[in-house]
Amino acid sequence: MLKTNFGKLLNGLLVGLILFSPGFIQGQSARLWVVNGLAETASRVILDSGTVSNHLLTLGIIPNQVVVSGNYLLAVNSGSSNIQVFNRNTLAEVGTVELEPSRNPWNLVMADSATGYVTNFATNTVSKFDLISRTVSDEFPVGQSPEGVARARGKIWVCNTGFNPNDFSYGQGEVAVIDLAFDSVTARINVGTNPQAVKNTPDGKLLVVCTGNFGSIAGSLYLIDPASQTVTDSILTGGQPSSAAITYGNMAYLPAGGFVGNGVVYKVNLNAKTVERGPGNPILVGTGATDAAYDIDSDYVYVACFSDGTVRKLNASDGEVASFQMGDGPASLDIAYPFLTGDLNGDSRHSAADVVSLVDCVFSDCQPRPRNSQIDLNRNGGLSASDIVCLLYHVFSGGPAPCR
Repeated sequence: MLKTNFGKLLNGLLVGLILFSPGFIQGQSARLWVVNGLAETASRVILDSGTVSNHLLTLGIIPNQVVVSGNYLLAVNSGSSNIQVFNRNTLAEVGTVELEPSRNPWNLVMADSATGYVTNFATNTVSKFDLISRTVSDEFPVGQSPEGVARARGKIWVCNTGFNPNDFSYGQGEVAVIDLAFDSVTARINVGTNPQAVKNTPDGKLLVVCTGNFGSIAGSLYLIDPASQTVTDSILTGGQPSSAAITYGNMAYLPAGGFVGNGVVYKVNLNAKTVERGPGNPILVGTGATDAAYDIDSDYVYVACFSDGTVRKLNASDGEVASFQMGDGPASLDIAYPFLTGDLNGDSRHSAADVVSLVDCVFSDCQPRPRNSQIDLNRNGGLSASDIVCLLYHVFSGGPAPCR
């Protein structure tokens, strides 16, 4: 029945293409948002022009992460134990999500446009919050000292670092799987020591970045199949990678510190499972490489360099092509694209007209071609019928966009 209905709907859309000439809007430049951890502010870089605006937002105590969600910017403040909510167009602060004291919130992910989950490092819990009402609706145990978090296949995936604050040791690293229907952990997947970040890959996997114990155990990567909830591969990187930016070509750029001399970034080919740039031949950047972000529109990687106060821009050949002076202690990056993913006509909403336009792009190579950030709904680096299915599901059934 579902296949039959989808076929009828797709046929109707194709007929609509004959009667409707879609207007494609190419988005203006994306914005790179940067948390300045020591300055406790946020800065912005307009990516096409390289224009830097420092200290646009005043953040809370020990800001740890910035996240773009629709028309909002969210800042996770570990010391303040809250999440600030800003209007990303006016830059006005519209309120805060207040967590209980001493939670030490670390990272958040949005399950949809309204509901988010944030890891609480100090209390071994995850808090569920509503972005619109800015209230916490639930808090539940997830595992020891959680940090990184991601969304995939309708579930939330949490990195439990295993850090023991009593003796500063690390236990078994694991990824906890939260079922959104029950808001509880339904599976635990063992990974390497001190998993700090989990990221979606273009081929539908989850990449877990394990930093090691900063001593006898070196860093490593684990790949998880979210469908089977099993580890499919592991890659020893060496050093202490802490995060990842993953390109369309399935190359992982891993900030790995370097707080004396140069900062270092490793590069791992996730298709071949090979370390192309590791501790012996890293990509050299500014001191203290802590986070990275990949711009799907330009194919550049941006690296936050905490100690020298810069963000470095890398091309596909690993060359540094620009350096931007930020505030004190840039620590977290996220990219804000000018239009919603799937919004091809620039009216700031999703509708059947966008589906018709996307069908035209998939089957007729629409011109001018909208940016990848608008049309690649499943973030796999290509444009296909699966992007149409994703947008259909979002417009008519409320599914997430981008699809994960």
